[in-house]
Amino acid sequence: MPFFWLFLTILFSFGILSLISCGEQNPNEIPLALNVPHITRIVPGDGKITVYFQSQNNEPGFSGYNIYWSDDIAQLQNQLLLNETLSKPTIKAQASVIMQEYSFTVEHSITYFKSTASSNTSATKVSLFNGLVYYFYVKAYNGQPEYESTFDSALTANGSPRPQTLSYRMDTNTGLTFGSGQVKVLLTNDSGSLYFLPMSNGIQHMGSGTLTSLTVAPANGYDTFPVIAAAGHLYAVRTAVTNYAKIAVLSTDISGAFAVIDYCYQPTAGVVSY
Repeated sequence: MPFFWLFLTILFSFGILSLISCGEQNPNEIPLALNVPHITRIVPGDGKITVYFQSQNNEPGFSGYNIYWSDDIAQLQNQLLLNETLSKPTIKAQASVIMQEYSFTVEHSITYFKSTASSNTSATKVSLFNGLVYYFYVKAYNGQPEYESTFDSALTANGSPRPQTLSYRMDTNTGLTFGSGQVKVLLTNDSGSLYFLPMSNGIQHMGSGTLTSLTVAPANGYDTFPVIAAAGHLYAVRTAVTNYAKIAVLSTDISGAFAVIDYCYQPTAGVVSY
């Protein structure tokens, strides 16, 4: 009988220890793979770019997402954006069992780590230039132990900052040059209604929207005839064979004397991001 009780005591103690140790991470254990984030949208701005992505991770030790960027796709994995505390991850995030949406705006004087096989990790401040194409990739980050999700070149995204002018009063019979020195779009008044008259390679009415509603220039669909300038609507402009701009109408004067608009243009030929 004493042996039976001794056996139960040992068995009970083993169970308690097992419960206590449950959930502890084995240092020799292979880390769980992190889910790879997917970039859903790149929104260019004036000297900046906003990266939108979605992901879901709830692994033990998960602490956020690292954003990599470069103007050279071959160096994409070597340049890491840092947060305000100059530490990883770029974006701190809580573990979640459902898909989450995130965004991060890359602006002038950002800081990044540059780490290659031939150089030590160092912090550097740089600026984003309008008209230059930048590439982006997002990795999930685990702090304990430190590791990241894998790299998949098919999931990279790119965009190019561009100059813009906001809340500009455009009077009738005046034009926009979009940095070219030549009028590309003229605002006219026909029987009290305002129209955009393309002076070069065409314009396309995109329906209601703002400058950020459209981030990639349409490849075709441009017309050379006037289109009505309606408040709350967006217009894509082809200023040259491979140069693009867009106009968002904020409001129109009731007498047809002017329109208040936002507009931007991509200064680099062949770049469709704007």
